[in-house]
Amino acid sequence: MKYKTKATRYLQQEIERYKQGTIMVVCLVNKNELSILLDDLDTIVEKFYAVVDMECQKIAGCKIIKDTESIKLYILIPSDNKILEELAYSIYSQVQLYVDKEFPESYLKCSIGSISFPQVVGNKATKLLPLLNYANLASRDKSYYFNYDDDPIDLQELKAR
Repeated sequence: MKYKTKATRYLQQEIERYKQGTIMVVCLVNKNELSILLDDLDTIVEKFYAVVDMECQKIAGCKIIKDTESIKLYILIPSDNKILEELAYSIYSQVQLYVDKEFPESYLKCSIGSISFPQVVGNKATKLLPLLNYANLASRDKSYYFNYDDDPIDLQELKAR
């Protein structure tokens, strides 16, 4: 999988500008279910974006970047673990509580992960995003929020598989 998308290039520019910080990913994990229930998936995905955006507006220096996959949003924020955890919880709870009067059969479900930069692998978005997305995917059964820095992937073990 190549991570050379427009979003990745934009993320790289922001990483270089920030020098240090955290990338958070917020994934809409029930997109396939929603596409079965609803004819107009784009509208509900836009509402997902709006809920996340509203929570991010409360944090100074927060920057949202939409991925080419419509189910992912990347958020760049200053490195502060308390802010990270509060933002993750705030986004998660607001997404879970969201009720849409136009689409009462719909509900939103998300997973959230974060990785700080710089990392041992460097400050390249093409290295950070695969680590973040893989770890977030692998941790979905553990909790709503995965912080890579608390439980990094053992790259040597992964390579040995």
